[in-house]
Amino acid sequence: AHSSGAHIAMLAAMSNIHDKHESRVALFDKFIGLAGVYDIPNHFRWEAGRGVEEVSQMKPVCGGTYESMCQASPTRICPPIDKAALPPRMCLVHGARDSVVPYTSSTDMAKSLYQAGYANCDVKVLPDVDHAETVLDIMMGGATQDVVLEWMEQQEEMQQ
Repeated sequence: AHSSGAHIAMLAAMSNIHDKHESRVALFDKFIGLAGVYDIPNHFRWEAGRGVEEVSQMKPVCGGTYESMCQASPTRICPPIDKAALPPRMCLVHGARDSVVPYTSSTDMAKSLYQAGYANCDVKVLPDVDHAETVLDIMMGGATQDVVLEWMEQQEEMQQ
């Protein structure tokens, strides 16, 4: 999932982790987030610094208040991980040249997961990739596609 799609998918993963104790079926067993927005208040400040916060739909979609933006932020609601929950393997991929969503969004998400007891998250920061390239490379070839395919192959090898 890319950008806001990665945000929504990560929220679903967090919800699934919360509910695993109720024997829910996993939504997915692997997660790949591309240039994801995982901390809404931080991203809103980033948008304000770029002068686009008033045209962005982020604030109204997330409830309009600081508290509601925090509740919609996977980085901030990451639950303590129940080892029995077996959350999905994750790979967060971000371009270092991303001027739309800073790569720290992915590194901070991984840090929150790790602090919650989840060690199954890989972070790949691609030095010469911007926001659009993370998704265009998947379709047309490039650094993102190479990294994602390599990660997926590693996951398959680990399952054998």
